[in-house]
Amino acid sequence: MAFRTPLLVLCLSFALGCASHLRLTPETPVRGPGTTFATAEAAVLDGLGWCALESRQDGDVPRLRIGVVRAARGGFTYDKPGIATRLQPRELWYKLQRESVAHFQHYPVSLSERKAYTYEQHSRYQREVVDEIDPRHRPSYILTPSMRVVAYRGDGEELLVARLPRPVWSGGEALAAR
Repeated sequence: MAFRTPLLVLCLSFALGCASHLRLTPETPVRGPGTTFATAEAAVLDGLGWCALESRQDGDVPRLRIGVVRAARGGFTYDKPGIATRLQPRELWYKLQRESVAHFQHYPVSLSERKAYTYEQHSRYQREVVDEIDPRHRPSYILTPSMRVVAYRGDGEELLVARLPRPVWSGGEALAAR
């Protein structure tokens, strides 16, 4: 099942990466794509942390990043999230496969406060994907510009799942593991 929208998408053919050196704070390591987590929500939070750090390090803050969490042996994992192109920074393709259990988006940061405010909740289309388009109604998670993780599981209600800390930087890079 594939979807196309200016705010959503991912193709699951991205290579796995290693993020053992990345941290949101000195106490909050990001384990990265390919790691197995006990819960789908733990994989989502790590994936969104990965997206936040990667976008800051790469200088690609305005580009959309999307990942899909899938069931894996011993828990849940995600592959390296997809990144929108520079020509279409808010458009990607993604595919939910049989083993997919959730999808997540790191919204592009806008310099305009007014525009950033619109990224603090799921779009109408993202809610339609969960409510109507996806027959399994898999949840959608977003990392907003204010670093809130918001889940949409259907029926018109969003849920604040967590607040991620802003990445800590030293010399332009995330702090290395100690």
